[in-house]
Amino acid sequence: MQRMTGASILDMVYGYKVEPSGPDPLVDIADLSNKQFSIAVQTGIWIVDSVPILKYLPTWFPGAGFQRTAREWRHNLTSLAERPYAFVLHQRSKQKDAASYVSRHLDLLNSPATPEEESVIKWTAGVMYAGGADTTVSTLLTFFRVMAQFPDIQRHAQAEIDIVVGSRLPTMSDRQNLPYVDALIKEVMRWHPIAPLGVPHMATEEDEYNGYRIPKGAVLVANIWSFAHDPEIYNEPMKFNPDRFLECEDGIAPECDPQKVVFGFGRRICPGRFLADASLFLTISKSLAVFDIAKSVGEDGKEIDLPDEFSPGIISHPSPFRVQVRPRSKHAEMLIRSVELEDPWLEGDSKVFNDIQF
Repeated sequence: MQRMTGASILDMVYGYKVEPSGPDPLVDIADLSNKQFSIAVQTGIWIVDSVPILKYLPTWFPGAGFQRTAREWRHNLTSLAERPYAFVLHQRSKQKDAASYVSRHLDLLNSPATPEEESVIKWTAGVMYAGGADTTVSTLLTFFRVMAQFPDIQRHAQAEIDIVVGSRLPTMSDRQNLPYVDALIKEVMRWHPIAPLGVPHMATEEDEYNGYRIPKGAVLVANIWSFAHDPEIYNEPMKFNPDRFLECEDGIAPECDPQKVVFGFGRRICPGRFLADASLFLTISKSLAVFDIAKSVGEDGKEIDLPDEFSPGIISHPSPFRVQVRPRSKHAEMLIRSVELEDPWLEGDSKVFNDIQF
């Protein structure tokens, strides 16, 4: 799942083809940077955030280990911006570059990119993987978990797809005719937000909100999980219930769309939210169309309970779990194989990537 989402983003952003099997150097760099970023932006774990004067300590001084950590992690993050950009430049010099975000923006320039333009392209490209791969995986893992936990909801969504879509795979044009599937995706995002506490931000100037003074420089943490489980907004918020987002026959309006908060808000709202939403719909609807998802069975023949825990960090995942994923029918198996034939994994670009000097 991680490889699928990562491969799609790297292809779109850099025209880079991930290795179809085995390790891939760019995926390794990106995943490492993602993990380090998730730790780096957590509040309360770095003493220097509370005692800023510590940043002036020499790196060898006891208690200044955060400086060495920051230097190492900055190097890894810089590699995520620089190395795939160098890959695109190399491919362009050989006239082998594929259509991509980076290549497109370089084409739009009337002259060689200035250092400032290069910096903007590099870092906006680099942040796309960080902002899109792990977040999508988190939502998909939650989806597979809840489908195994709530088989009746799974069957309801599958029945809607069978009636509306028939014997083919769903497409984006089907979404308007699949209200229950759409509601199911919203409920997955609400039930366990990918970033329960969002990303901390700093107030750039003094402000006041509902009588509370917010001093300049204060760290603001948005409790997204609390927003998504507010009993004044969501009826029985701890219950997984896609019906809450459907129009009722008695005219009662659907409950608040969680996308208004789970993607952030204001000028810091996730710029890739529309791509993420479309990707989730296609992956989830196609999975429901061809797969049955169920709890795993132990050696004693009994179902294995799913853990209730979720990981800490900026991006939160369900704790490791096992489920059974099987084709729903012979026809479903045929559809799965047809996708492999129509859109096979191409040879990866890792050798070229590793040979490039930057």
